[in-house]
Amino acid sequence: MYKAKVSFSGVVSMNVGEVADIADVNIAKDLIKAGYIEEVKPAEKAKPVKDTSNKKPTRTRAKKG
Repeated sequence: MYKAKVSFSGVVSMNVGEVADIADVNIAKDLIKAGYIEEVKPAEKAKPVKDTSNKKPTRTRAKKG
């Protein structure tokens, strides 16, 4: 995945901040060398959060003593 540092148009066209996959490695290398794009790692998928909104609150007893 690559992120555009500037807007450009040609064989590949991108806007500033756009993230895209460029299949041709040679084109990607040329665009990186020219300073038009930078390589970015794909974002990791967030782990799903367990929904606890339907759970009843637990009651605790106070300790005597």
